[in-house]
Amino acid sequence: MPKTDYETEFDTLKQVLGLLSGVSPDARKRIIRAIATFVSSGEDVQADIDQSSWSPRKGGFTEDRTLSPKEFMLAKRPNSDVERIACLAYYLTHYRDTPEFKTKQLTDLNSEAGLPRIGNATRATDNAYGSHYLIQGTRGNKRISALGEQYIQVLPDREAAREILHAGIQTRKRRKRPAKRG
Repeated sequence: MPKTDYETEFDTLKQVLGLLSGVSPDARKRIIRAIATFVSSGEDVQADIDQSSWSPRKGGFTEDRTLSPKEFMLAKRPNSDVERIACLAYYLTHYRDTPEFKTKQLTDLNSEAGLPRIGNATRATDNAYGSHYLIQGTRGNKRISALGEQYIQVLPDREAAREILHAGIQTRKRRKRPAKRG
């Protein structure tokens, strides 16, 4: 009896997953992207890959991209206006496909999430920039930084967040240069 399309797809998937289990998470991601490029133009499959994030610590594609701003903010539980700005920046980047934004977009999203108004949003955004959660974008826009992304991804786990900040601070410290001779 011939196999159905479903059975063939399932067997193929089992084989691919078996092969992928033997490589590192970074290699796994590269392989999936290469497959996406060969199978199609890469646009539809690539978009699916980019919308999820591989987390070896949690063992799979874990992040739900259908959360409303209110649900996202409740899950992350920011402790300060600076953390709230970073969470909103993360949400705009990953859930609204808006990698660059102005402070007004952050405050509008804050209102949409049903959160209390940020007293001085410009100062909070500047402080998030000073804390390295945000970086400069083009034309006066801001972007979430790699450190900011890592920090927000682990929230509300404060211990993991502290470790990320500590590691980020260590990489920013400059080595002392030896004195010039002569």
